[in-house]
Amino acid sequence: MAVAGGPVLSTHAEVTLEKKDRYRRTAARVNCHGGYIDVHQVREGTASVYRHHSKDAALLALEEVAHAVRRGLWADKDPVPPWSWRRKR
Repeated sequence: MAVAGGPVLSTHAEVTLEKKDRYRRTAARVNCHGGYIDVHQVREGTASVYRHHSKDAALLALEEVAHAVRRGLWADKDPVPPWSWRRKR
């Protein structure tokens, strides 16, 4: 995967801890090559925005564009959000 023009594997990344969720998992922002990994993933259609936890208008707009052009996950006719997939398992 590339972010802001470079590969991520074996690259220095800056991790900013945001909070702990109710399961004591750490939520963080990861910046690599001057770009946030979540922004890249949503833009490329390799991640969905979990609306229950994120109200980030920029991420939501990127997801709408990826969905409209059927990029990544959105290429599927009936994509299943990860949280729905996990609930069924």
